[in-house]
Order: sequence, then structure tokens, then C-alpha cells
Amino acid sequence: TFGVIGELLDEIARISCRATGHTQGFPTQAVMQEGRPVTVSRDAELVDRQGRWRSVYARGTPVRVADGEIIGSMWTFAEPLQAGTGSCGGAHG
Repeated sequence: TFGVIGELLDEIARISCRATGHTQGFPTQAVMQEGRPVTVSRDAELVDRQGRWRSVYARGTPVRVADGEIIGSMWTFAEPLQAGTGSCGGAHG
């Protein structure tokens, strides 16, 4: 378990697709530009700075101030109940 406040997520961890091995950053810009949650597929693995990995289900949600302006994103992570079979792209909703 780890928590990070005030650091760029892409500087401490990356997402790797289990099926292809392709590594990508978190779709943070999509969360902030579209203003809605983004879910990373169950076929994804979280890879930290030391190269350790863990299967994850990740969801990014916009953080808003009182007037509705988006000022950042919050990511939550959980271990998937079972391995998925889809692609590693982000899904909305």
C-alpha cells in the first residue's frame, strides 16, 4: 500500500498491459479534459519506480473546486477479483 500527495503519478508508477507488455502513463489528461471518471482495464499492471508490478484496477476521477473548475485528479487502485480479457485502454464511466 502506498499513498502519494503532491507528486506526479507518472513519475512514481506506470501502467503496463499484461497482454502486450506495452507501458503507458495514466490517462490523467483524459480525466481532466473530459471531466469524468476513467477506468483502466483489469488487464493492466501497476509498475513502480523500482520495477515492481501488481495487477490493478485503477480509476481516475476529476477533483473540482466549488465553482466546478477541475484542478486535478484522484486515482484509486484495487486488486482485481479476476483477470480480465479485454484490452488495456482506458474506459469511461
